[in-house]
Amino acid sequence: MSSLARRLKSRGHDVVSIGIPDAAPFVRAAEIPFVRYCEKEYLAGSLCEKRAQASRLQWQEALRFTHRTIAEILQAEFGVPRLSRAVRRDLLSVLYFPFR
Repeated sequence: MSSLARRLKSRGHDVVSIGIPDAAPFVRAAEIPFVRYCEKEYLAGSLCEKRAQASRLQWQEALRFTHRTIAEILQAEFGVPRLSRAVRRDLLSVLYFPFR
């Protein structure tokens, strides 16, 4: 996604990444402006904790936990359209970076 963001910036677009606090270091390392959201739902470090919880589970239990976590994140993300209007950029690109 950082390659896409850089390409869009090179074409004159104003690109901003919107993400949960844990995404900030990855986005900033790619030198892309970053706007936090879902800070109350996902405190910094919360995804590391979720990953640790998932690593202790097996098979179906791990799959259910992963699906539940993804559903929670998607539900929290419903606020993005309101946030994107508040940012007021030429182009708003929501970028997701993998968590290592």
